[in-house]
Amino acid sequence: MLPGRDGFVALEQSWRSDLWVASLDGRVLDVSSAQLPPAAPPNIVATLRNGTLAEGAPGSPPADWMPSGLRNETATVVDDCGDPVARCTTVAHGQWLEQRIDAAAFRGGAIRLRVRARADRAAYVQLFQQTRSGLSDAISRRLEPTTWSTLELDANIHANADALVIRLVADARSRAWFRDVSLEVVER
Repeated sequence: MLPGRDGFVALEQSWRSDLWVASLDGRVLDVSSAQLPPAAPPNIVATLRNGTLAEGAPGSPPADWMPSGLRNETATVVDDCGDPVARCTTVAHGQWLEQRIDAAAFRGGAIRLRVRARADRAAYVQLFQQTRSGLSDAISRRLEPTTWSTLELDANIHANADALVIRLVADARSRAWFRDVSLEVVER
């Protein structure tokens, strides 16, 4: 309630973004805030690192992989992988991990991304090509509830690609386990 008035102010946040909407008695209000400092550019590595997803402290994100950065981060190295492998990484509840790799060695060629994964509901392995104008050519494979499976994505790499973005995603109501990420050049 507003002091001295009947009515209310509503402040809503979309579950998929950092956008907020303010309204007064159902009328949308203009809201301004201080400008945020520019975000640091994403780290691009020369080659795939920590493809096993086992390097890093249990309970923390795996070394060389960038978590989604959302609140209540749930992308961590774990020791309970559900098979003889001692360590893997689990991602849960709409979170993701990504690694950006310099595309120079792959430009104009074809690649195969291979990932071992399992999920209690659903998970995705995604590959993007980053250019100066943004991310493009998303390729995604969905993993249904399963024991460990290998997912493969094949892609032709643009001559102007700056980076390859590998993203490992858990469905919003799911938990997924990932390990053994590999990237190889293939013949077209």
